[in-house]
Amino acid sequence: MFEPVSIDRFSLSQSTVTTLSAKLRSVAPEKQNNTVTEAVDDLAEVGFLIQCLLQQCQDEQAHVDEEQTWLHANFKQTVQALNARYRRQIDLVERTSRWSAAAQQAGILIDVRRECAAIKSALRVAYRRRGLMLCLADWQSPMYSSSVPLERNRIYEGITEHVWDYKRDAHMEALAYEKAFAREYCAHLGSDRTRAYITNSGMAAYSTVLHWLAHEQFAGEPALAVQPMYFENIHLARGFFPNLLQLQSPSADELIYQLRLQQPSIVLCDAVTNCGDVLAHEFQAVLEWAANEAEHNVAVVIDSTCLPMPLLATGLLQGLPENVTVIFVESLAKYHQFGMDTVTGGVIVAHMADACHDSFRKAKARLGTNITDGSVGSLPDPDCERLTRRMQRHSRNTRMVAEALEQFADEEQGVVESVSWLRGGAVGTPWFSGSCLTVRLAKSYRTIAIYREFEQRVVELAREVGQPVTLGTSFGFDVSRLYVTAPSTKFEDPFLRMSLGTETQAEIETLIEILKQANSDVRRAHAKELDNDLQFAPPRLAAKATTQSATASGLIEKDSAAFIGEDALERYLCPANYAPAPLVELPLDLNPFRKDGVRIMAKLMPLVPLMNIKSVPAYSMLAKAHERGELTDVSNVIESSSSNTVLSLSVMAKLFGIQSTYAIVDHSIAPGLLRMLRLFGIEVMMHPGPGHEMYASVQPRSERAAAFGRTPGWVNPGQYSNPDNPAGFAKWLAPEIWTQTQGRISVLSCGLGTCGTMVGVTQGLRERNPNIHVVANCPKSGEPVPGPRERAQLSDVTFPWQDVATTSFEMGSEESFAASIELLRRGIMGGPSSGMNYAGLLRYLEGEKQSGRLQERVSANGDLHCVFLCCDSPLPHVDEYFDALGDKYFPDVHPITEVNQTR
Repeated sequence: MFEPVSIDRFSLSQSTVTTLSAKLRSVAPEKQNNTVTEAVDDLAEVGFLIQCLLQQCQDEQAHVDEEQTWLHANFKQTVQALNARYRRQIDLVERTSRWSAAAQQAGILIDVRRECAAIKSALRVAYRRRGLMLCLADWQSPMYSSSVPLERNRIYEGITEHVWDYKRDAHMEALAYEKAFAREYCAHLGSDRTRAYITNSGMAAYSTVLHWLAHEQFAGEPALAVQPMYFENIHLARGFFPNLLQLQSPSADELIYQLRLQQPSIVLCDAVTNCGDVLAHEFQAVLEWAANEAEHNVAVVIDSTCLPMPLLATGLLQGLPENVTVIFVESLAKYHQFGMDTVTGGVIVAHMADACHDSFRKAKARLGTNITDGSVGSLPDPDCERLTRRMQRHSRNTRMVAEALEQFADEEQGVVESVSWLRGGAVGTPWFSGSCLTVRLAKSYRTIAIYREFEQRVVELAREVGQPVTLGTSFGFDVSRLYVTAPSTKFEDPFLRMSLGTETQAEIETLIEILKQANSDVRRAHAKELDNDLQFAPPRLAAKATTQSATASGLIEKDSAAFIGEDALERYLCPANYAPAPLVELPLDLNPFRKDGVRIMAKLMPLVPLMNIKSVPAYSMLAKAHERGELTDVSNVIESSSSNTVLSLSVMAKLFGIQSTYAIVDHSIAPGLLRMLRLFGIEVMMHPGPGHEMYASVQPRSERAAAFGRTPGWVNPGQYSNPDNPAGFAKWLAPEIWTQTQGRISVLSCGLGTCGTMVGVTQGLRERNPNIHVVANCPKSGEPVPGPRERAQLSDVTFPWQDVATTSFEMGSEESFAASIELLRRGIMGGPSSGMNYAGLLRYLEGEKQSGRLQERVSANGDLHCVFLCCDSPLPHVDEYFDALGDKYFPDVHPITEVNQTR
């Protein structure tokens, strides 16, 4: 449970309260007309909600039995009382706009807003009561022999077996709402084949669709997901489609190219992402491909919760061929309840053939995901005009707050670093900025605890001045909310979501002042804390750094490359102090795409202190374990590794007082690598690998290492699943590449081993530019390349590399080693995996060129900057070059015949 932050920590001054309170009561004269418009709009929505209830009372009057008359009469009387309050406010606004002086209008209209909120609070209860009353006297399963109403049974039409049987299947309230939803919100899409189906929640709607596609309609067919996607959706999708292909935020052209290449039968995407990065996807490009190029049956599933169907383009579904099915999924707990969120619900709108509708309806009944009649009865009637007006208010408020937060970030006076929001609007609806934005704090403050501290501070400030703000998930309501999202999922890093409500412009301006104050307060509250880098320091360096300045402790000595003093070795080996590994652009003969506007650069990680890229995660994993107190009384470190990771661990461990290092390796380890491990003083444990008679009958290497790590006195960092592995790359390597390319990097090419390098570097880079493409490379089956793993061997890797990669290639052994030779003979000292990353990048660029996308990207961005990682040195693998390539790649060796002989 989160403990609220004490307000005493920030010592809120009375002057701040007075200033913020004044913002609520003062509206500039030039904004008076806008304020009146807002008041009228609020009242119109309240009036609409009341009329829905009054109409329901009238419709039900003829079907109420005697014992229930009093209940309905009491309910109608309650609604009529609310209607009278609403009418009084309408009259007040009219008189205020005509006769009141400007100085009086602001206070009166704020009171109107508060009365609207009070009426809506009562309406929340009324709508819930309406839903309960609809089924209060209803029997769940009437007798089939009767075709007329039974006593106390409100079913007054003929009873059809199974359809009106158990309420898990269907009921009249659901069918009525489904028809109204399709008529009001979907008619403009241009299809006469659409039907709506409501479920008990948005996630139930999505899982119902995935079940039907995966198990009943498209069983065994390939599926593709366009990332980023709401983390719960991608979690479900990967469960239903284990071989799901995932594309990372592609452009429309790239998306079509991949669709042509992969030919999926199922395509999943969000219309607008409900993720850490808020953006609009090119789902129309998917529909164009399906309509014009797909010859097989195709289903396109679009989660339109963040871009509701009324805002979708007119005629979107018009003219689609018979082989194309389109399914929209929305949560009804968002915009559609007009700020009241009394019940959960989800809606599916499917454009497909009648036979598919029949199949889908039966599948939904079997799953039992139908909404209850009490819940559907609590939903307001669908109304396109009112919903659009509501979303216009959300969008305006989102834009105001997002632009203000961006200004805070530019000023660098607080903890806010960046904001992600629907800046450019949605496809076909440029004014729609949504109601959600993502706030990222500066890196030193980016923890769940400080995110929550920030949101709690906002609520405390708001409470002091009477501004309505709350904590809690979801969006589309009257009051703005803040909440930390995805704090425990492996599919996405936590982020702070802010969902803007339908507050007035004056209230939003007050909210901006509150956010500004909280932004500064949280920064001041942590001003005396150590820099985040010190959390990664070994014991002795951390102790010195707390008492010395940065200069005195050597933290800037990387500029002079001189590390002096008793703790010089600790400072030298800390990645925070690494001099930037060189980034070297390839010459024309190594870059066949230079004339196309492509620049290719090698990041030479063999030139860091331990001469390999794995020194970064080795340090990170041990330092964070030390910070958590996990290295107390530990004298042995063990890892499933045969080269760079365990070599680096053996050196870094001594900084933390651990003297002995053990490596678990396959029995077939190359003699040169075995000697290298022993050279570094590492104890080697042989393990049955592929080809050994005991292989597959013993636990994997990683599990064996983990078992040792659970023994007292031992620690196993666990490079394949330890989040401190990618965290080190995100912290130290990604900012370095960003700075060296001056923020121009567009493509990154990496290998797949633990996948920590690619996931961490990409995370750090995409925090700065979410559109960076990532090329993931791994060896072909049976063609080993030292370091990376074959695709089949990635099953025990827990880092979500598939979510990160834009595209992936399986590279041949000869191609990788040969590419490495090209590099090293020109002075780029990259080993076999470096050659694989280089060759994979060239293959990617060739595909971009052949598709025509390369020139478009160059034209849009100028030169296309591409970086591939050189993770290893060629020197430990000399024998393997000759084994992989034979003699044809190497000069002849000429025997001595005559001393004076010339060629």
